[in-house]
Amino acid sequence: MNKGFDLISDVHLDFWVKVENPLHKMVPQIKNFIKAVLPETPQKVLVIAGDMGHYNWQNKLFIEELKQFYEHILIVAGNHDYYLVSANQEKQNRGISMNRILEMKEICNLLSNVHYLDGDVIEVDGITYGGVGMWYDFSYGIKELGYSKEALFSKWWEIMNDSRMIKGLLDKSFTFADEEKKKLDGIIESANVIITHVGGDWSKADCDLVNSFYYFDGSPYFSQLEGKVWCFGHTHQRSDYEVYGCRFVNAALGYPGESQKRSVAQIEM
Repeated sequence: MNKGFDLISDVHLDFWVKVENPLHKMVPQIKNFIKAVLPETPQKVLVIAGDMGHYNWQNKLFIEELKQFYEHILIVAGNHDYYLVSANQEKQNRGISMNRILEMKEICNLLSNVHYLDGDVIEVDGITYGGVGMWYDFSYGIKELGYSKEALFSKWWEIMNDSRMIKGLLDKSFTFADEEKKKLDGIIESANVIITHVGGDWSKADCDLVNSFYYFDGSPYFSQLEGKVWCFGHTHQRSDYEVYGCRFVNAALGYPGESQKRSVAQIEM
């Protein structure tokens, strides 16, 4: 196989390996889970494009097992990586979702060649990877469906678990998307491979209100994408297509029971 990397997103590990399991049973189950989704011959680099799991300590076990197969693991944050799903988690993180992200970054910093990208770039074997989780900005509903931002915020609060599970980050101003775009601005030009959780192109999306919470408006970047690969997830709808001279790939694993391919994708460069 030519030089490239492996890709997955939306692992949602705690749906596949229950955190209620005792540790001596959990690690073998994680090993079996990895064996089930890995390709026969893993490449040197694994990209995880967000939504690894709800528990940082379990994610750490997962990464440690993956390191037996990959020399480099590149990670960006997904919306579920901000979730505080229990009272205990809220207490541990002082009711602030960003503290979970900071803890996960610290965990990765202590593991060799595990890179939590948040507006950062890294080069491996001549390929430059740039990553940031990104966030949806309601642009789909505004531009494609004619909603106001205020109406979409009301729908978001009604529909999305993000509104209840993410603490101390999102409010009616919804400026977090703008902050993430500033980080994307810093990596888009130099990166051969762009890694985000939330996708920036909705040209293949169905006409559906919830896409307002699945994509951001990436059109300002389209003229800079020639020859690049853009990895994303969030929608749980696997796809691989080319537009604007760029290859867009979603290799989401998703939840048990969803009818889709259940494996790591291998991307050639």
